[in-house]
Amino acid sequence: MLVGTHTVHLRDYRQPKFRVDPVDLYFNLDVSTIIVNARLDVHRRGDHAEPLSLNGNALALRSLSLGGELLRPGDYRTCKGRNEWRRYDGGRALFMEKLIKRILDAPNLSRDVREIGTKSLQEHQ
Repeated sequence: MLVGTHTVHLRDYRQPKFRVDPVDLYFNLDVSTIIVNARLDVHRRGDHAEPLSLNGNALALRSLSLGGELLRPGDYRTCKGRNEWRRYDGGRALFMEKLIKRILDAPNLSRDVREIGTKSLQEHQ
């Protein structure tokens, strides 16, 4: 769910690192559940090695395929809640940045939490 709005001025616009074309969506509507099958053709733009990150906030991933081959959970990672804080205004984003830095300073932090926090800070800059 998008909280608030985020204005992007032309001077701040950056072309996305990936192009998605086409997108095919198939919906299975039930009384209590909606299942969406999405087929995305994703193409890397330019010469970079950044990983593809998909925001599936408030969704439950049932399966993932690449090139028609079903991926196992060990073949990809999901990061619940990652990057959601960037949707807030500048003051709130600075507050969240300070909190993440404080978390990263904690001793005995798990490798996964450290990686998510570090990447979130890098993407925010």
